[in-house]
Amino acid sequence: MLLGVFPGYFPGGISQGSNSRAGVDLGERQTEHAKAQRSRFQALVLPHLNDAVNLAWWLAGNRTDAEDIVQEAVLRAFKYFDRFTGERARPWLLAIVRNTCSSWMVKNRPRHLTLIADPPDAGRPTWKPCHLRSSIPSGRS
Repeated sequence: MLLGVFPGYFPGGISQGSNSRAGVDLGERQTEHAKAQRSRFQALVLPHLNDAVNLAWWLAGNRTDAEDIVQEAVLRAFKYFDRFTGERARPWLLAIVRNTCSSWMVKNRPRHLTLIADPPDAGRPTWKPCHLRSSIPSGRS
């Protein structure tokens, strides 16, 4: 029986028989670990949100899309924050924003250019070119 071999393996403390206290302790430790990870994430990553929005804005071209991209990027960063081992979170977050922007644009922007018909007066110029004078001074004497 697999659950008997790994009594506190499942979150929430699923365990059997006399090992029920081990499941509760594991759940408490996971909660404490999650709180520590959340506070570490807030301290290291969240101060760089303005830089993330600016990068996404530059890549996407408008602020609304940039905010959507950053929201998705921060969720990805939080999901994989346990894999982050460094102390410099800014380049790590901006790389996630860049990759998220790339995948977001593939998903949400059209892949081909749609041409529409030219307006009826598009063939006529709105300005009249100046005619060159027949004698242009060359500046030589």
